[in-house]
Amino acid sequence: MILNIFICGIGGQGAVFLGSFLRNFFLRKYPNALILGTESRGVSQREGSVIASVRIQTDLKSRAIFSPEIPPMGADIVIALEPLELLRNFSIVHRNTIIFTNNEPLIPKSSAQWMLQKTSNIEGTNVISHSKPKWLMNRVEQMIKENPVKPKSEKILLKINDSNGSLLRKFQIQSYSNASQIMDVNFSTLILDEFEGSSQLNLVMLGFVSYFLENTLQFRDLLGFIDDFYVNEISKERNKKGLEFGGLLAQHYEKMKEPI
Repeated sequence: MILNIFICGIGGQGAVFLGSFLRNFFLRKYPNALILGTESRGVSQREGSVIASVRIQTDLKSRAIFSPEIPPMGADIVIALEPLELLRNFSIVHRNTIIFTNNEPLIPKSSAQWMLQKTSNIEGTNVISHSKPKWLMNRVEQMIKENPVKPKSEKILLKINDSNGSLLRKFQIQSYSNASQIMDVNFSTLILDEFEGSSQLNLVMLGFVSYFLENTLQFRDLLGFIDDFYVNEISKERNKKGLEFGGLLAQHYEKMKEPI
């Protein structure tokens, strides 16, 4: 088995931690496998762009992974904690990539302050209270139309027009059996309703992902690994609750989605 997992988000959402958690999880599950990965730091501490990768090769007879970084069009699974970071890193997907994304955009405080100053004369602008400026939302909506990230938790199939071999590709939302699958949910709002803060986003999304990838990320195995990964009992219970909540969301999503 060769598996490439790409995680993206902004600083403070737990993307780096999630990458570390999964690498350790797979090291335990496949002790003789090759496990590689990397992560970004630096500006991530100021709500900047964050990425992490997890690369697994279980059959080492012929080595296929030589770098911790996932190449363009090389991700099998993408976990996007923030939707605009998914768009920023979209060159990582290929025809069969499965994408799980939180569909609530998060604007860094520094950007929000700049936007408030520059758009003070635009009607209805109140960035601090999370009422996004109309011009920003129009741009986000346009990006969504141009890319295969469609709201309202719909199951989407994607065809990539890659005839010219360029990393800049046109995306068309069509029904193709060999296309990518995107699942998007507003995890941020749901988490705030259930928990005191949004710090559980990474484990909630992992619980959601595990429901659909049970052959790779068994929920029971992840739950058991939390006991070994954490020392503090409070941390164990909090993260187990996050994982379980994500699993429940996935079950609800599966019941509510419309058949294609």
